[in-house]
Amino acid sequence: GAASNSSIDIMPDGESLAIQGKHAGEGHGFKFDKVFAPSAGQGVVFDEVSEFVQSALDGYNVCLFSYGQTGSGKTHTMQGSGNG
Repeated sequence: GAASNSSIDIMPDGESLAIQGKHAGEGHGFKFDKVFAPSAGQGVVFDEVSEFVQSALDGYNVCLFSYGQTGSGKTHTMQGSGNG
């Protein structure tokens, strides 16, 4: 088949993404509790995960998985600038 560029597509349901392979017909779908678009800001992410933060403070085990290219802002999104 014809070759195409690899890409990650976020599905409109906000819970799924699809990774397209380098060749037509290659690809995999994944489902999560929540998938944020690259344009999602820190406030949107915090609104979604704030209950997890409270659960962690209450002593429960919590896991947040953040995936993205190096330098794309994962740590800044989760921790902020450290000022204030």
